[in-house]
Amino acid sequence: MKQNKLTGFTVIEVMIAVAALAIITAIAIPSYMTYTYKAQVQELIDYAQSQSLLVSDYFAKNPQNTAITSGTCEQIENTTTVNTTVTSQYGIQDNCQSFAISTSNNPCRYRITVYVSPVRSVDGTLSFVCGVTGNSNLTQYVPSTCQSPIPSY
Repeated sequence: MKQNKLTGFTVIEVMIAVAALAIITAIAIPSYMTYTYKAQVQELIDYAQSQSLLVSDYFAKNPQNTAITSGTCEQIENTTTVNTTVTSQYGIQDNCQSFAISTSNNPCRYRITVYVSPVRSVDGTLSFVCGVTGNSNLTQYVPSTCQSPIPSY
């Protein structure tokens, strides 16, 4: 008489596969979340830096405005509301600071504001510093090039 050979997985083999999958998931999810947060912060920085081009253009066309004070950039103030999951609005303030504000319901769940502020050097050249205000939990995701203190005018 012929014996029937049973095929399939044993309980031990299934448990080992599930444990391996759990370990891989435990490593992958935090890495993915970090990557997502960094991308969202970079989107805010990109919006703010795009507005700083308008500030550069303004000072190039108006060389008589050498001081950066409150009210200097009133003519180009253009706060814009955008509809993305990360950015709620961006624009230029009276003191020429470009900004981008994160939404409070974005996947990152941290409300922060990125500022790109113009700074005049002694020789009159215009440069920009980038900084972030808001939830301090997010600073680990901000690039080192955007961690300057925001100048006050």
